[in-house]
Amino acid sequence: MKKFLQYTGCLLPLIAGLAAQLAAGTAFSIFLSAQISAQMPGASLQEIQSEAITRYMEAAPFLILISHIVTIFMAALWFYYVSGRKLPENPLKGFSLFTVPVMLLCMIGLQYTCSGILMVISHLSPDLLTGYIQLLEASGLESLSPVTLIATLFFAPIGEELLFRGLTLHFTKRITSRFWIANLLQAVCFGIFHANLVQGIYAMIMGLVFGYVREKYQSLYASILLHALVNFCGTIISGLLLPDLEPGLGMSFAILCVAALVLAAGLKLVEKDTGKN
Repeated sequence: MKKFLQYTGCLLPLIAGLAAQLAAGTAFSIFLSAQISAQMPGASLQEIQSEAITRYMEAAPFLILISHIVTIFMAALWFYYVSGRKLPENPLKGFSLFTVPVMLLCMIGLQYTCSGILMVISHLSPDLLTGYIQLLEASGLESLSPVTLIATLFFAPIGEELLFRGLTLHFTKRITSRFWIANLLQAVCFGIFHANLVQGIYAMIMGLVFGYVREKYQSLYASILLHALVNFCGTIISGLLLPDLEPGLGMSFAILCVAALVLAAGLKLVEKDTGKN
């Protein structure tokens, strides 16, 4: 029974994060419906719903930003109590002059490992990738608006790292002394958090790497830094390094393998960097 409760406890950050997103979306939907009803007093329920959906999609980036802020506030307060009410440590503790180049190498390897996975999926299951792209377009994450950039590059890494490499990894390490099991559990939760299969697959891989970096540096700041760099690469510079490529399945596998080797080299250097410190 005690073990069952411990495993259930590992899911609480995931549930809390999903609940925060759902609460923000529901509250905003109610607000929009009330606003539209006041502005269109003679409109039918169907017209109000149609207008609400249109405005909701237009405001999706702003809503995502709000949900990230709510997540940060909730997770930071929770993490503060879980960590024994300790104030945040020096962000540079455990870092060296070697750390930033190592993180950049990990960023490139991780980003293009995930890009390679998407290329392979595009050949093996085109419909699955098409649905994922449509979801991104509908959410407004494809646009490079200031709100989207702030949410993706700043707030998302902080909130998600607090939830998963902070709280979830803390709880999973209580269950097992084997780090790889604890890291896998939190990475699976991180994948589920993204709520769609394609993004969930590569989010789980990212979660494994973020968890490894957090453990090696013994610092949540390290995984936040890498997370922010990966989001920056995926949002801004990814298209510059692989502009509109449509490689065949064989080339997609080749890109995936090369990127995975780069990532492995980066993680090996993480081990050396943390060994020095």
